[in-house]
Amino acid sequence: MRAFAQDLIKDVRYGLRTLLKSPGFTAVVILTFALGVGANTAIFSLVDAILLRPLPFADADRLMMVWEINPQKGSKQFNASGPNFVDWKSQSAAFESLSAYQTKSYALTNVPVPERVRAATVSANLFDTLKARAAVGRTFLEGEDRPGSDSVAVISHELWRRTFNTDPQVEGRAITLNGRSYTVVGVMPPGFEFPPAADRAALWIPLDLVANNLERSSHQTQVIGRLKPGVTEQQAQTELDTIAGRLEQQYPESNKGWRTRVVSLHENLVKDVKQSLYLLFGAVGLVLLIACTNVANLLLAKAATRQGEMALRTALGAGRGRLIRQLLTESVLLAVVGSLLGLLLAYLIINLLITLSPPDIPRLRDAGIDTRVMAFTLLVSVLTGLGFGLAPALKASRQDLSGAMKGGVRTAVVVRRSRARSLLVVAEVALSIVLLAGAGLLVKSLVRLQEVKPGFKADNLLTLRIALPDYRYTEESQWSSTFQEILGRVKNLPGVQSAGAISMLPLTGENLIFDITRDGQPPAPGEPKSSANFRAVDSEYFGTMGIPVTAGRSFTERDAAQAPKVVVINETMAKRFWPQENPVGKRITIGYGQPVPREIVGVVGDVRQAALDADVQAELYVPYVQTPMPFMSVVVRTPGGEPTDIVPAVRNQVAAVDKDLPIYGVRSMREVVANSLGQSRFRTVVLVVFAGLALVLAMLGVYGVLSYLVTERRHEIGIRMALGARQSNVIMLVVGRGMTLTALGLGVGLLITFWLSPIIVGLLYGVGSNDPLTLAGVSALLLLTALLACYVPARRASRISPLTAIRHE
Repeated sequence: MRAFAQDLIKDVRYGLRTLLKSPGFTAVVILTFALGVGANTAIFSLVDAILLRPLPFADADRLMMVWEINPQKGSKQFNASGPNFVDWKSQSAAFESLSAYQTKSYALTNVPVPERVRAATVSANLFDTLKARAAVGRTFLEGEDRPGSDSVAVISHELWRRTFNTDPQVEGRAITLNGRSYTVVGVMPPGFEFPPAADRAALWIPLDLVANNLERSSHQTQVIGRLKPGVTEQQAQTELDTIAGRLEQQYPESNKGWRTRVVSLHENLVKDVKQSLYLLFGAVGLVLLIACTNVANLLLAKAATRQGEMALRTALGAGRGRLIRQLLTESVLLAVVGSLLGLLLAYLIINLLITLSPPDIPRLRDAGIDTRVMAFTLLVSVLTGLGFGLAPALKASRQDLSGAMKGGVRTAVVVRRSRARSLLVVAEVALSIVLLAGAGLLVKSLVRLQEVKPGFKADNLLTLRIALPDYRYTEESQWSSTFQEILGRVKNLPGVQSAGAISMLPLTGENLIFDITRDGQPPAPGEPKSSANFRAVDSEYFGTMGIPVTAGRSFTERDAAQAPKVVVINETMAKRFWPQENPVGKRITIGYGQPVPREIVGVVGDVRQAALDADVQAELYVPYVQTPMPFMSVVVRTPGGEPTDIVPAVRNQVAAVDKDLPIYGVRSMREVVANSLGQSRFRTVVLVVFAGLALVLAMLGVYGVLSYLVTERRHEIGIRMALGARQSNVIMLVVGRGMTLTALGLGVGLLITFWLSPIIVGLLYGVGSNDPLTLAGVSALLLLTALLACYVPARRASRISPLTAIRHE
């Protein structure tokens, strides 16, 4: 072992001296390794942080989310009904505990700087379900979520630091949320986040399901549970389905067709990004393969120049195993140094990805260079160094001693030597076209997505949120009168064309769904009720947003609180429920607010409420003065310029109505639309960058092979030109060789692309996974780039002087 270590040290020293003698070659190889390994390390850090690491809860794999589903309403999963949760909790034997929670914004006052914070109202046992303990004080006690209990709160470490300056005496301090006083009983440790998503809370207060008087048909509660030891996810699913079946029999009006879906907390968190991350990880894996293939090509070419050295060492008694070990040592050295540079590159890429990423990618900011990532990088560097250095080492160690010592190089030998490098180039091109095809399809999909008409005019439109605190605005009449006064003031501002309001803004992920009953068409016994998305709007909302009225009329000032109840529906709802009739004049009853029939007075164009790539659902709008809500999104249309320029003026008008009423969520509608495309844009940009990198590496491989081909066949080319070959003949010879390799790689790559097409189909919109125009376009790009890579060495070959080439030989 000691002798082996000494030999290894000698190999390392000799390898370093050898590599330093060829600084250009060494720099190119190290940079190529750095690009491949750096990109892989960066994406692995994201995959590790988001998909591989367990959530920061004890026995996190036992935590399950419980949703409700209704096959008749599609595959979407819904929040749970509060009363259903209570029944699950009392009847389930598969869970150690089941907890409920809801999230909403609160006005936090009686602190140095009042602010609007996101809070989670939770059942008292939530922290026990998570097995989470407070860093200061305590969490909730049993019964603190029941009527008559004291109002208590647990705050996050971040809120404790930001608002209370980490005051150690914060326990027992009173805070005011929406005008109600709460006593702080605990502070959670740093890094604790729940819900673990973009909707994370700054504090937690008890959820009183009794006081909220939730209806069984209202799905507003999220449920998390911890499985008992030995109970599987499937067993829990079976049990809850049985309970759901009993509830359906017991409450057919509200529970007809409703079932449950049990999903692990981790899977629920990452389900929307998992496919994209694995796609990117596979893409950078191809980039690494291309980079390593390039390195193997360079090492093969370098080995050809070291024949004399290898022959001399063989003549002096070095065995083939000794030569292979020496060459592999050099390969690993190059890989390790390249990987160290790749770590720096990965650090830069990670920060760039975090900057470019949309806010809804969970746990992304946990990505970084830690011991797991460094271990991955070290493993990749050693394996790639050994794997792609082995073939050149075997080839270089297999010597024709007499021929090498004489220095003779014949054309037949050159052809055999170049065959391996040519195959590597074919592999590089094949892998690069796979990435180019994927990037091209995602680009076309994103373009198609951006061309989708959202159903409104987003230009010159400002949006903002206002929520009326319930401790001062207790009556519905106060809600409507306050928003009417605010809108009236905003409409009179200079530079404002119009202003309107809606309960839930399009493309923000917010939605309410209520059952509807059509007069004259009640559901048959046992048939579930129809449902539709619900929005409350003011009379100028449709005009401000540019949503066309296609039948009947919009709301007017005559549709006051005491006027006959009216409703406007979208075209999808009209076609679904009245396919052969004019729905205007029909009447429906909504399972929300006053259960009175409403007359349909108009039909408006469809709006993409959930996402640009989501199907439009049946949707209804009611006048907000007839169905007031304490929260609204205000939309303001300006004649031009940047709509956010009028924010100070709008803020002043809101303050004139109520100086303690904050506005939040201030964005232009263009920004709202752009944010809805965040994940699509993110994965497309990243894949395009990696595909471009793969293309550059592949073309460098083509260029390298042809350059060495020209060098090795210099004598042959000189003879051809001495015998009358023209420069154009030589150019065609070299270019033909390169383009033949490119065409072979292109063909193989397209076959691989067709084989892998099902992987990407779920990420595309409006384009097939084998779209012929896209594949033709990226193929043309590859061929044109390859032509340029072939022309440069071909041009150099055409300028070889026959006399110089023959004299050199």
